[in-house]
Amino acid sequence: MQRVLRSVSDLVTGLVEDTARELNPDGMEDEAVVVADGGLPHSAPDSMETNQMQAMLLSLPDELLSCCCEGMEVSSLIAMESTCRRLREQVSTDSLAWRQAVRTKWGKAYNNEILDASAVIAGGWKKLFAEKYEPERRQAAFVSPTRSEVTAILNVIKGQGPTLPRVKFAPGTPPSPPYGTSPVSVSIPMSTEEDGRGPLSIVCCVDGSSSVTEEDFWAMKDFLRSLVCSLCETHPTALFSLLQFNQTVKRELPALIPVGPAAKVAVQTMKQLMGSTDIEKPLATAASILASAEENGSQGGDKVILLLSDGQTHMEELAKSEAQVRKAAETTGARFYALGVGRDVDEDGLRRVAAGTLLPARSHLQPMQQGAYFTLRRHRARR
Repeated sequence: MQRVLRSVSDLVTGLVEDTARELNPDGMEDEAVVVADGGLPHSAPDSMETNQMQAMLLSLPDELLSCCCEGMEVSSLIAMESTCRRLREQVSTDSLAWRQAVRTKWGKAYNNEILDASAVIAGGWKKLFAEKYEPERRQAAFVSPTRSEVTAILNVIKGQGPTLPRVKFAPGTPPSPPYGTSPVSVSIPMSTEEDGRGPLSIVCCVDGSSSVTEEDFWAMKDFLRSLVCSLCETHPTALFSLLQFNQTVKRELPALIPVGPAAKVAVQTMKQLMGSTDIEKPLATAASILASAEENGSQGGDKVILLLSDGQTHMEELAKSEAQVRKAAETTGARFYALGVGRDVDEDGLRRVAAGTLLPARSHLQPMQQGAYFTLRRHRARR
């Protein structure tokens, strides 16, 4: 069977390469435009040998064609779409082939944890490929999540997913692995307000230090505006608090308030502080805000701490920040997400801070991440 598949795959590859040369002798330089438009118009090669190969190919069942598409280069998939209507429909609806194409090109890059959810939001893996390729085609200087990825990140933050009872965490959790080891992916299931455990509470910590450029600060505010608007639509009873920090902490919204106009105004009018960076202080303040809410009668509910920063600080402070995140997870059950912004983001350091929520008591909870790093904006030239 494997020998047959290899032979058929060679046949398919040969056909699409002949078609690609016929349709575009100079090469297919603009993959994204072709992908977004659903393929080029049909223009069959005149070669009798190629026509015979095409007839053999079209006699194959869809399942075998799908197997042959696995592992194809994107240019070959596009050329296959251009061969005839049946192959165009086959490739366009073949999610496995385009899923592999996306993961081959971006699977080890930023935000790869939410690719599956992003593909659903985009309307399929092919459309997600087009979204992600467009900035590269334009040679954009900065890497940012696509619209579908932003929506997926917001959904993760809001905790949309299966509901499980709240877990209390015992103190004395073993320390995280030492710095320099590989970052750890952490997963728990998301919860909703339908279980009666109280509203979603989110505390946002925004880096206003001098290492953050004006464009980076605007990108953070833009993301927070999207978050507040999304919460108003899907979680109208959610609570929101906003902190900005440099070497000190400024409470833009000193306590948790219902998400709404006041939260939007606080985000919109926030002015950058400038100065040096101390990440531990705002995380400790965020944890105290969540703890105070429980003491004042808002016990339960889903709790989230967001950190938007370039992570530019020393290793000792990152270790302390990780300890603060771990403490918040143990005492309040808070989830934590770091969003990297800047020309030189310390992605590894922010991932380590996010891994602070890795607790043995949560090891059975699946499948959504509760301690994750996402790239919000970074310079493409750094890799």
